[in-house]
Amino acid sequence: MMIITYIALSLLGILFALSVWANILLLKRLLFISENLDNLLYIIENYSAHLEEVYSMETFYGDATLENLLQHSKELHKDLEQFILDYEQEREEDDAPPPNPN
Repeated sequence: MMIITYIALSLLGILFALSVWANILLLKRLLFISENLDNLLYIIENYSAHLEEVYSMETFYGDATLENLLQHSKELHKDLEQFILDYEQEREEDDAPPPNPN
């Protein structure tokens, strides 16, 4: 009976260690994504500004393809900003201390 207990405890220890390892990997990925969201937004802003410059040139002014591409980049920028705001708000809620029951 003692051997079964040791085997069960060993298996539980191994499973616990594996779950800790998996959680650490997931946290590293989330941290990487969090750090790079602002960089992605900056890249989209620069792209949108460059596209506006090209569209405003005499040669391309009024081109429907560029106009649609410009509108799409503005929508993408707005969606990314909203995603980042939602992500930061969710993170702040997770970091907030629990309310006092008194």
